[in-house]
Amino acid sequence: AEGDGFTIVLPGSDERSAVRIADRLRRKLARMPWPNLPAGAGFGARFGVAAGRNGQPIDNIAARARRALDAAWDHGNDHVVPASAIEEILLLPPPAPMAAAAA
Repeated sequence: AEGDGFTIVLPGSDERSAVRIADRLRRKLARMPWPNLPAGAGFGARFGVAAGRNGQPIDNIAARARRALDAAWDHGNDHVVPASAIEEILLLPPPAPMAAAAA
């Protein structure tokens, strides 16, 4: 993905709380005046959010957040994507093979 990124760690936060915080930050950044942007140009921020699960290593949490951030980039400007939203799709079982059509 393009652009710069950084990580914010919120110990004790669940995914829902972290999404709310990311969304507030996204809205605040959009309202701030940015001296290097032309008048009327908007500032977009994208966030990928993941929460730890039962002793999950920080590297796994960071990888999940990065996949969510990649999904936010795919949506365009000003998006917050929780990891659970994309993992629900990834964790679905594969479709059952279709029966061969009778000849």
